[in-house]
Amino acid sequence: MTGIPMKPLGISNGILWCEEKPVYKKVLTYKYVQNSTQRLPLDSIEYRCRFCGKVKTKQDFQHKAHAVAECIGNKSLITKYECDECNDRFARNEESELGKLFQEFRATHSVKGKNGAIKVPGAEFKWSEGNHTFCANINLSTAHYDMIKLQSDKNNNAELILHRDEKVNLRLVYGALGKFALSVVPEQISKELSNGYIILREHSAFPSYDGLLAVSGKLIPDPGISIYESDDSLEAKYLAAIDVFEFKYIIPLDFEKKSLLRLPDVILPVDFANIEKCTIFPFDYSNDAANLPQGTHVTGKLNNWSIDTQK
Repeated sequence: MTGIPMKPLGISNGILWCEEKPVYKKVLTYKYVQNSTQRLPLDSIEYRCRFCGKVKTKQDFQHKAHAVAECIGNKSLITKYECDECNDRFARNEESELGKLFQEFRATHSVKGKNGAIKVPGAEFKWSEGNHTFCANINLSTAHYDMIKLQSDKNNNAELILHRDEKVNLRLVYGALGKFALSVVPEQISKELSNGYIILREHSAFPSYDGLLAVSGKLIPDPGISIYESDDSLEAKYLAAIDVFEFKYIIPLDFEKKSLLRLPDVILPVDFANIEKCTIFPFDYSNDAANLPQGTHVTGKLNNWSIDTQK
């Protein structure tokens, strides 16, 4: 017995064990927060866009197309097989919803957009209660928040509680994750996954919006995107693991049928070494009008927030 969960053959003490090799093996990894530009290998047909399938001219590829969205911190991973028209469409739809879902993380981690501008600026909060006025300079966005509350205890510990009322299309967020994977796979694999490009192009539904989500609670250092391949005909042949701030999304790249990822199949091959104390659970992003998470909590000492107390 290896003592490592892999392809399940039996159960012992509630844990799946086996001696068989892992179901998935890593094909590639790209780190997307780098100091220098990484250009992905060109496809064999010059000026052919993977996403719309059209062969165009050099003038149709003038934008800097980010293989992983710039809104989550990618500054270096660039592709040359995404035309300007598709690039604009993804920015308005899939990547816009992704940015909306993670706007607090973009603000707190000062993610810069084009031309070095922070697209989600910080804000100064003020809270008055009785004879006391609290002023907190915190790098968070106030956009769409309908309630802000600051509560503290006698030891000067404080908690800023933010509630907002906004919806996000999780299907488009899932589409963004799939688009990132389809951007980085080699050309030969992209041909096997041709249905994925058609789904994105025609705005049709994915076979499923499921996957596994590893949550750290801390910013993942040196984030990246990895592609894995399975030699088991019963599994999705490919899957992607994508780091987004404090989260690692693991999604099947099966665009023809619904594929369910099981933890024992991915726990060994997928690299969790850069995630501290992560919790892994299944997720479903099939909701196209989901409420954004409520009750965001930011904690700290009041004196670290430049508190001005008036009596």
